[in-house]
Amino acid sequence: MEFGFWGWVVRWMLAMFIVLATYNPTGYSFWHWVVQSGLQNASVKVLAALILLLLHLIYLRATIRSIGPIGIGLITATLGAFAWWLSDLELIDMGNRVVVDLVLLVMFATLMSIGISWSHLRNRLSGQIDSDDVTTPPPV
Repeated sequence: MEFGFWGWVVRWMLAMFIVLATYNPTGYSFWHWVVQSGLQNASVKVLAALILLLLHLIYLRATIRSIGPIGIGLITATLGAFAWWLSDLELIDMGNRVVVDLVLLVMFATLMSIGISWSHLRNRLSGQIDSDDVTTPPPV
């Protein structure tokens, strides 16, 4: 299957789910669930924590390996400049703590989705392929 815009959107939506399920300012997140109810249902909380941790690690490891620290810095700076521009246009209120939290969470999810999609994006932009994409002929 060819990677395209909708493939990236699916990765971005999964990243948004992972990030916002872990913490968000609405009060409906894993963080709030654990803080508000303590040790009640501890086994379910541990399972949920491990699943969220695994998903974060998959996305973060792919991001770090594919774009590296310089790419992470450049993408973060670009997303920050975009948020600044939206603030200058008065489309977002950076004086509102909830808005700032949501902007940072969206930036983090966007960074992770770009990182996990980078090999596909680079292939589409440059024509270069990864060694994982090369199929070897069967032995004779």
